[in-house]
Amino acid sequence: MTIVVIRNLFANAVKFASHYGVVRISTSSNESYTTVAINNDGPGINNEQLKNIFALNTNTVRDALNRGRSGLSLVVCKTFVELNDGKIWVDSIQGDGTTFYIQFKRAF
Repeated sequence: MTIVVIRNLFANAVKFASHYGVVRISTSSNESYTTVAINNDGPGINNEQLKNIFALNTNTVRDALNRGRSGLSLVVCKTFVELNDGKIWVDSIQGDGTTFYIQFKRAF
């Protein structure tokens, strides 16, 4: 399931990146958790959309090419992450890109 989540978040990062944009994937870990961050240099997400980013709704978000999305893939990502006792969250600044994070407890 983790691969599905990373693939969906990466696909969204590419879709919403600026034209010829940059998408980065990074990881960090400590003795308790592993975190994956997927970042793009796109237009960012406004605060109103951020409030319900992981909820399925009828308000379609548009990317740089005016393609819409319903948010279904983010609902699926959130469900998969939480089924594995993980966390998912997003940081975004309008005009300065977006970063999605997923975090899981490390197996010992």
